[in-house]
Amino acid sequence: MNNPKQNKPHLTQDLLLGGKVILWQSIDGYRAGIDAVLLATSTKPKTNQKILDLGCGAGAVSLCVLANYPDVFVTGLEIMEETVDVAKLNAKENNVKVNFCPILGSIADMPSKIKRNSFDLVLSNPPFAASGTSNFSSNIRKKIAHVETGTNIEMWIKVAAAALKHKGIISLIHRADRLDHLLCALRPYFGEIIIHPLWPKSGRKANRILIKATKGSKSPTVLTAGTIIHTDNGSYTPEIESVLRGRSLLTME
Repeated sequence: MNNPKQNKPHLTQDLLLGGKVILWQSIDGYRAGIDAVLLATSTKPKTNQKILDLGCGAGAVSLCVLANYPDVFVTGLEIMEETVDVAKLNAKENNVKVNFCPILGSIADMPSKIKRNSFDLVLSNPPFAASGTSNFSSNIRKKIAHVETGTNIEMWIKVAAAALKHKGIISLIHRADRLDHLLCALRPYFGEIIIHPLWPKSGRKANRILIKATKGSKSPTVLTAGTIIHTDNGSYTPEIESVLRGRSLLTME
């Protein structure tokens, strides 16, 4: 494995969850932020569960989950080799090499290491923009992270369903304006769908949603009250501030 810290001078070191997580990431590629933290902190796995992080990037979601639940095991799938190297560096920096295993591979061609019906939980912060989206960054790393390139959300959810055990859970964050698309993709495999809107401010329409669903469940869909991200003056609400600083978890129900 290359040492990204030595050979990739464009990396920066950031801190998440009030310093609980050290995150090396590319200065000019996709950079994880609040979406990754909210997805991770809304996740409540049980001890020793096996988790698959689809499109793990540099490992932000996985590392935040492990900071709160150190006794789970996370496999990360990432399509870009240099990003896998950074994720491995982050696993070492955060002392979770035993619990976090980033793997090079694609949603379109899943590696044999990722077995069917073997995971308790799948997490994903997939590309938000549909294929063919125009006016997007020419930076290939950013484009792959943000735009469905060679795959679509139906493929991501089908792969998640195949990897999960019966009654396993998928948890993801996505754009609110693609909710109908997400629900159509989920329903052939999942039930007990919980939709949690993320309101940028009180009185504003949601621009993000958290979704949790259970494989093989027939229970009805639930729409929660959601969470407000910012106060009227633009600062984080006390609930979100507490989550981002690693003092509490995000409650969906």
